[in-house]
Amino acid sequence: MLHQFNPFVIRFKQLSILPNISECSLILKERPSNHHQYNLPTAEHVAAIIIGCDAHSMDYRRDINVIRCDGNLKKVQETKGYYDPLQYPILFPFGTHGWDINTTNCNGRRVSCRAYYSYMLQIRPNDQSMLLNASRLLQQYVVDNYVKIESGRLRWVKEHQGDIRSELYQGLHDALHVGETNAENIGKRTILPSSFIGGRRDMTQRYEDGMAIILNGGKPDIFLTMTCNPSWSEITSELFPFQTPQDRPDLLTRIFRSKFEKLKDDVINKGVLGKVKSYMYVTEFQKRGLTHVHMLLVLESNDKLRDPKDYDSMVRAEIPKLECEPQLHEAVVRHMIHGPCGIINRKSPCMKDGHCKKRYPKQLLDETRQGTDSYPEYRRRFDESVSLGRDRSVDNRWVVPYNPWLLLKYDCHINVEICSSIKSIKYLYKYVYTGPDRVAMEVHKGSYMDEVQQYVDARWICAPEALWKIFQFTLYRLYPSVERLQIHLPNRHQVRFYDHQQIADVLNNERNSKTMLTQFFALNLRDQQARKYLYREIPEHYCWNKRGMEWHRRRSTRKVIGRIYTVSLSEGDKFYLRLLLSHVTCPTSWEYLLTNNGMTFSTFKKSAEDRGFLETDHSIRDCLVEATSLRMPYALRRLFVTILIFFEPTDVRGLWNEFFTHMVEDYQTANNVVESDLTNMLLKDLNELLNLHGKKIDDYDLPSLPPNTIDRGAVPSIIQEELAIDIPNEDIESIAKLNNDQMIAFNTIMNSHLWNHTKILRLRQNMRSLHDQEFAEFLIRIGDGVEPTKPDDMVRLPLHIAIPWEGEHSIQVLIQHIFPNLELHGWDAPYMVQRAILTPTNDDVQKLNDMISDQFPREEHNLLSFDEVEGDNHNLYQQEFLNSIAQGSLPPHILKIKKGAPLMLLRNLDPRYELCNGTRLLCRGLFMNMLDVEILTGSNAGKRAFFA
Repeated sequence: MLHQFNPFVIRFKQLSILPNISECSLILKERPSNHHQYNLPTAEHVAAIIIGCDAHSMDYRRDINVIRCDGNLKKVQETKGYYDPLQYPILFPFGTHGWDINTTNCNGRRVSCRAYYSYMLQIRPNDQSMLLNASRLLQQYVVDNYVKIESGRLRWVKEHQGDIRSELYQGLHDALHVGETNAENIGKRTILPSSFIGGRRDMTQRYEDGMAIILNGGKPDIFLTMTCNPSWSEITSELFPFQTPQDRPDLLTRIFRSKFEKLKDDVINKGVLGKVKSYMYVTEFQKRGLTHVHMLLVLESNDKLRDPKDYDSMVRAEIPKLECEPQLHEAVVRHMIHGPCGIINRKSPCMKDGHCKKRYPKQLLDETRQGTDSYPEYRRRFDESVSLGRDRSVDNRWVVPYNPWLLLKYDCHINVEICSSIKSIKYLYKYVYTGPDRVAMEVHKGSYMDEVQQYVDARWICAPEALWKIFQFTLYRLYPSVERLQIHLPNRHQVRFYDHQQIADVLNNERNSKTMLTQFFALNLRDQQARKYLYREIPEHYCWNKRGMEWHRRRSTRKVIGRIYTVSLSEGDKFYLRLLLSHVTCPTSWEYLLTNNGMTFSTFKKSAEDRGFLETDHSIRDCLVEATSLRMPYALRRLFVTILIFFEPTDVRGLWNEFFTHMVEDYQTANNVVESDLTNMLLKDLNELLNLHGKKIDDYDLPSLPPNTIDRGAVPSIIQEELAIDIPNEDIESIAKLNNDQMIAFNTIMNSHLWNHTKILRLRQNMRSLHDQEFAEFLIRIGDGVEPTKPDDMVRLPLHIAIPWEGEHSIQVLIQHIFPNLELHGWDAPYMVQRAILTPTNDDVQKLNDMISDQFPREEHNLLSFDEVEGDNHNLYQQEFLNSIAQGSLPPHILKIKKGAPLMLLRNLDPRYELCNGTRLLCRGLFMNMLDVEILTGSNAGKRAFFA
């Protein structure tokens, strides 16, 4: 039939009749440094490897070579209509043309390459499509034509960069001043933009957007992975005779996308795992298996998973009993068993250095417990093994965590994990935004730096990925959406223009002088409501009009959050401008940000330093200068040690030299010592203070302590351990209920040699409940489990100790009850030491503190924390995210303080002076770099101290 009806068969030679056709092998290698992208393929897919071409040629056209019957060679470009019938004569036996740049629809409009092949791959009733019956040839056809689509997009980026250029606005001024009038010689070539889906810049921006959502909504609670099941009935029922699911990647793609849309509806809209506050997901097509989606969910506060009991209600990691839950048992065995790997299969993709990267088999546990890494350690009780055939059996150690309801409904691999720690965030987001699959190939690299070439080199594209993108299904999504906010120095923003434009015309165009940032300044000038928001908060209340280049009041209810583009410290003053914009509200101009307390600075760095946004040796020195005029030398010595331990100044010897005379003033007066002994006495006292924190003089750039120095009395470290107590019978009986790990810990503690050196102190009377026996009995009833409870184990408090909830104003009633006439007692230490409001969450603490602080009569001062991650050289954590972390052991980033306000210490600064975690203080003085406080509790109550 081909010889009779296909014109190309008649005109060109067939490959089978050519002699001496050489063969070659392509060897793929794994890169351990980036295993997630460069792992070796294990699934049976037809795939394309885009090796790339000469970077200098900027040519991304692909072609095939055909030989005419007369022996002449002809190159056929992929954009020609006869490329498809020449490449796939079996699929187009009549030589039917494929897509070319002039292809139109029935309305005469040009059809894009993607739209054409999407049309060709549709399933139509009563249509025995040759394509859909082509099995593995269909995979090749799909992959080949998607490469054609993407090559066209990359080619467009290349070809249009000769016309469109960009330059700093200031650079155009400079060029005009030196005589350049034509834009042809100005600017830099635009590189692969972040708008190119899947490129390095695109994935980096998505990672940063995800971190912005964390800043706004909190860390993710659930990490969910859904993988396509080729045995779904919706797939198998649509196969043609003798077909396997691998022969129909179009079906796999469509059905999986449909299933995932239902999963999204269940999880996000119906809240089957809890009410979702924000989410993001990424679709992946790795070389080792089928299409899958990673999804991160942030739950509303009422649905947060807080302890192992909550984890067990959401996630299981055990094989159900066959007789109790037969359907779930079958689903777990079929979809949720890891491996085989380890000794059974050392070539498994999960194996690295002889061990499973996923750490299977897991440890057997009687109870779920909080893990030290990203995920909890789920309950995996000892049980009989389940046979999987082929002499292989598994137990609970091999089960991948799952949610029973989702697993039963969707009948596929659905891994559900609890994200239990702050530490996990960076790794989760870097994992889901890794980028496209790649293979390690030998590629010759030159000196030419080409980001488009970097993207296409050694790309790996399989049929499922090609079809997903041809059908234009969503690859990534996050909610709420993120508005990326421009940041630039004055007149240093990017301006885009064309080669043929005159520079003067570019400069005279008012639109080119407007940016999101400059219009933010203008918004603050005209709109008083906007002045209370930071730059990054503006998108929540205003929308950016690209046509008019202005901010307008947001009218829709669509939730949007803002993110200022990340700036590296190496970018100099731009980094400090971003720092100012992250903390200063109501800026109306560049000069506003450069000015503080009536003084205008030459750089944004100096302005940030003066505002206290930067931790520098200069601010440390100012703190010590203030302290010398206010405090006695012994207090100055304690402050000096506190600075050494907690601030890590760079010029320790300089601070020593400058403040030495102030720290030894009392030695000269009290002991009448000679000059040569002052240094040794000071070093000895500083060393004693440093010993309290496990440090010594030799750890710092200070003069050495003489070896013959006599210690005037070292203070022993405080052992913060509970002493032995009598064990009640019910506690002894509970020992038998301990699991293996708990029993090991119990025996280790009970058999410790330390007990031989301890003395039992018996408490004969409960001092705290001495005057409130009724409340003490109430607590005992709760502890014994005899007090009546409501749903969710809630206990009703006695009416005489509770305030009925009647709305937000009830909080004010509570404050007035605990702190009556607060405005009259803001300086009264006895009044403050007798009153406190306790609450278990930091959010409630912050809310109450703000409300109470507003009632203090004096001016409020804001103290900012300096937050950083050790070893974070690539700015993986945004500064705003670090500032937002509110752990129980950390104060808020913005600490609002007024004179007379009570404070609580969260660090062990000086145990000998009773400045420990939990010490209550009263603010007596506020200075630029120092706090003057009075101790309210303990044997040192009434004494003063000051902190840097």
